[in-house]
Amino acid sequence: MTGTVHFKVFDRHRSVEFIEFLKSLDSNYPKHMKIVIILDNVRVHTSKETLEYLKTVPRRFHFVFTPKHASWLNIIESLFSKMTRSMLRGFEFHLKRN
Repeated sequence: MTGTVHFKVFDRHRSVEFIEFLKSLDSNYPKHMKIVIILDNVRVHTSKETLEYLKTVPRRFHFVFTPKHASWLNIIESLFSKMTRSMLRGFEFHLKRN
């Protein structure tokens, strides 16, 4: 376990973006390692496109889904909450697009 939070910010939240994220994870870890990802139940995580991609990298990823209606079990939600309460309070952010 590295303790690293991997992220990508996309304008849209479709399967194609999720697959791009999975590919970036795949390229960051040795091929013999299984990558375990904790996910919520958003449809793109189990879409036809995502499942087709996963067939191309058998046994590379293991998805663990948080229970529906249980955001407190979603680790990233807890991280965002903590960041908001302790580090980002009072700041304004504006996204500058190229």
